[in-house]
Amino acid sequence: MVPIVVQFFSKTGVKHGILEFIAQMHESADDLFANIKYVLEANELKLNQLVSLGSDNTN
Repeated sequence: MVPIVVQFFSKTGVKHGILEFIAQMHESADDLFANIKYVLEANELKLNQLVSLGSDNTN
């Protein structure tokens, strides 16, 4: 399971938290990107406003 955690600016200030836990079947960068994009869009967040991506335990 991979947590998708965000911090972003809204009209009322900085928001942060866990959006969703996803099951990552394949560990390729393309699959991870597709899953992150899906979660962001499902939560009405825009990919082009993404500032950074942090990950742990990656090679």
